[in-house]
Amino acid sequence: MRTRELRTYDLYLAAFLVARGEQLVRVDAERNGRHRAAFVFGHNAQAQSLQTAYVAGDAEANVLRLKNALQQLKDELFDALDDRRRDHGTHRSS
Repeated sequence: MRTRELRTYDLYLAAFLVARGEQLVRVDAERNGRHRAAFVFGHNAQAQSLQTAYVAGDAEANVLRLKNALQQLKDELFDALDDRRRDHGTHRSS
């Protein structure tokens, strides 16, 4: 059975999900002329409900948890982009 995923490019939605207890599965770095990354979470009823609340403007989270989640995601994002740059550089010299 294939696991469904919730993907978002929205850093603030991702931080909200982490602050509310959702587990980040990975960060997918892309390189399509610019650096971009998707935050990937397991897709479950709770994550979907939180995403719906966020989009509707009804999201609530502890501010300290949200701040910590933002910092965690920024660290993950920069690590993913650095790995992507390293991989790209490795392929370029081959």
